[in-house]
Amino acid sequence: MKQVVGLYFGTDTIGGVLVENKKVIMSVKFDLASIEDAGSVQTDSEVLWEALVNKTLRALNAQGKTVFVSVADKEFVTRSFEIPLTNKKEIETSLVFEAGKHLPFKLEEVVADYSYNILMGQRKTRVSFVAAKKDIFKKYQDIITHLDLDSTVFEPGAISLARCIKSNKKFAKLRDYALIDITGNEANINFYNGDILVFSRHLAGANAGSLDEEKIIESIRLSFQYFEREFRNYKVDKVIGLFDAAYEHFMTSLKNELQKEVELLIPQEFIPNEMPSVEQVKALGVVLRRQSTYKVKPVFRVMGTEMSLDLADLPVPLNWPVILSVATVAALVLIFLSLIMGNMVTMKKIAIERERKVLEVPVELESKSSGQIESINLKFSKSIASVDALVKRFKPLSSFLKEISLIRSKGLWFDKLNLSLKEDKYQGDISGEIFRGDAYQEGVGIDEFAEKIRSSSVVMSLFSGVDIKNVSRGKNDKYDITKFTLNLKD
Repeated sequence: MKQVVGLYFGTDTIGGVLVENKKVIMSVKFDLASIEDAGSVQTDSEVLWEALVNKTLRALNAQGKTVFVSVADKEFVTRSFEIPLTNKKEIETSLVFEAGKHLPFKLEEVVADYSYNILMGQRKTRVSFVAAKKDIFKKYQDIITHLDLDSTVFEPGAISLARCIKSNKKFAKLRDYALIDITGNEANINFYNGDILVFSRHLAGANAGSLDEEKIIESIRLSFQYFEREFRNYKVDKVIGLFDAAYEHFMTSLKNELQKEVELLIPQEFIPNEMPSVEQVKALGVVLRRQSTYKVKPVFRVMGTEMSLDLADLPVPLNWPVILSVATVAALVLIFLSLIMGNMVTMKKIAIERERKVLEVPVELESKSSGQIESINLKFSKSIASVDALVKRFKPLSSFLKEISLIRSKGLWFDKLNLSLKEDKYQGDISGEIFRGDAYQEGVGIDEFAEKIRSSSVVMSLFSGVDIKNVSRGKNDKYDITKFTLNLKD
């Protein structure tokens, strides 16, 4: 395998790695302040960033022109939302509408990509939508292009870092987790569901070379509160902290504030035999994209197209020979189909005529006049229509019964289900029990079940709402359980 360079553009740093045959040959990190005369140039100037990239590539002794680029999370907007269970084609069809509702700016202003997980228990699809403004994307494209480099990879640091974490066998099967990374220049918190990024926040209190510990810890606490409120169906199984060596002391404050167990990782676990920073680990993560099984590999594009930003506005030349060939084939296909359809219609007419000739009038109707026969037919048709209407009114209940069995909480079962239909409106009660070995957790399970019902389009198409009517403690054989009744309103 040839040498590959990974670059991570931080808030005011660049982390770089040189990888060959899956082995890190060298890694470096430089600040913008390390560039001579940096003070005379604006820190957001492309010239300054180009100088820093050049310095990084020289230090790595990189020979090739291809680089993989990871960029600070603050340059992206991440939104996640749930839609009814559907296939990939329908996800893409509805994505423009759904994403437009969640973004703080217009879709035409961004390049974006998405990933998704299937939530079979809830019969929904969780979509993660990550976007960057076109001018941000172009800024990094221009830096790479002006240096005569080539990059087909551009992704958030949150995805690069998660790819590194999941490449560790210890965390390979980790499902729902939070990842906090802190360096001397920036701090971030990200929440994941499997491989997809659900929620991302650049933390307040991190400035170049100076971190406000109190402000960062407070920002992390507020992020957890927001996540637990907005994503109630998710339970964070593990919290991981990846800190530069100088900030490992944050762990004590973090554990005390969150009242959660936090597992500390250090950059040396990913880049041994050096003293790397988190920025260098993110640079490694974007390189691992080639061989990693981590499924999220974003390709940012203008919404509604499969083209990258710099191709999106180019006119597409017309290939007239191809167009004429396609038109000719289409005409021949239409002629062929018209002949087939004509033959099919003729054959159908013959079949109908044969059936008409062999029809026999029932003996009971032979002595009846045509008017009497018509009256009998009308009466019979009304009876059938009445039965059909009754069946149609209760048909939706089959979907309802299937749905509540799928969305019920863990440890919960049903005792009784009362349903009635009055004036085309359904109403009823669900009674049941739940056992989790703890009264509080059982109460949480009942709340979760009620919330899932409220969020179910299948259930709410029949009822206007659901209330918890009664909750009480009881016994089932030798075990304490919680009994409940939910009222389904018409």
